[in-house]
Amino acid sequence: MAEIFTLIPEYAFDYVLNWNTLQTPFDLGYVQTRARWPFAKRIFVLRWQSLNQVEKEYIESFFINQVGAAGSFNYLLPDPIATPDYPGSAVQVAGGALGSRTYYYGISWLTSAGETRQSVERSIAISVNNLFSITVPRFPAYVTSVNLYVGQDFPGIGHLEGTSTVSGVTFTEPTSGYTALGAFAPLTNTASVTALVHLMDDAIPLSKNHAGVYSGELKFEEVL
Repeated sequence: MAEIFTLIPEYAFDYVLNWNTLQTPFDLGYVQTRARWPFAKRIFVLRWQSLNQVEKEYIESFFINQVGAAGSFNYLLPDPIATPDYPGSAVQVAGGALGSRTYYYGISWLTSAGETRQSVERSIAISVNNLFSITVPRFPAYVTSVNLYVGQDFPGIGHLEGTSTVSGVTFTEPTSGYTALGAFAPLTNTASVTALVHLMDDAIPLSKNHAGVYSGELKFEEVL
């Protein structure tokens, strides 16, 4: 089973500096070397410093064969997937027998781990005998489903009114109207994801800083 490496906050470090490996390799943190989400393929770098020969050999032996698919790891990204920028394209369509009203709406992305916060909320005025309809954006990488939140008359109080695993789906209001009984949008982003990575080169570069202290750098590439 692939190990899951997590960038533990109390062990976070500046990637331009070395990091003492006082923990085991299972506690090592990766640093994302490119810009934030999303990228088709990303490279991560781990810079470490061992305080003695035993630590150096332990780290070296642990990673030496972790190249290619057979040595892949699941890496928990330090940043969750980004909240949607906008909720999509909303219109009103003929149908039902409801009165005029104003809806405030937004969407969130879901992954296997959780849900983002709601997108920027937008509003639309719906005329009598019409229904609200919205086509949401297509899913970015790692998104598995989308939630639609809709509120009436006042912003910031939308309830869950639809969910779908279909990318770019169109939600249309029921002819009986929305129930306003669903959950509120989450206040925190829990949609973290894992990336499958592998060591790019098992020829681990090492340098001896001074007596008994070694440093090295390992580069990991995302496996698509």
